[in-house]
Amino acid sequence: MWVTARASDDLLCFAAARLVSDPKRALVAAVRVGEAPVGLAAVRESSLVLVADSNRFGASGATSDLDVVNVAAALAGRPAVVGHIRAGLFPRDMTLAPDGTLLVSNFDSGQVEAVDVATVPGTPGGAG
Repeated sequence: MWVTARASDDLLCFAAARLVSDPKRALVAAVRVGEAPVGLAAVRESSLVLVADSNRFGASGATSDLDVVNVAAALAGRPAVVGHIRAGLFPRDMTLAPDGTLLVSNFDSGQVEAVDVATVPGTPGGAG
């Protein structure tokens, strides 16, 4: 189970079964992503997680973008952010359209952007 931790700028992965049976060992991966992450979406058969870095509080030098996280690398404890995708201001919620396009709402710029998942960097067969 993947969740964003806005206050620590992390993407966290928990073993769902351990949350009940052994909560102290439930955290299985932590990946530092961009400023104030909120939304996320698993793509490419869950081999990648895209994270919406909102930069909600306007941190100096930070950007609003989407981080591309390689799941296998994250679970192995290796560097896992394998790419970045430009986004509008305050990317927030994401959903996959029936055709596989990722739709991202950008709260502060009042727009929805479409991301072609086939061109997302990070795994063989994709750009980057």
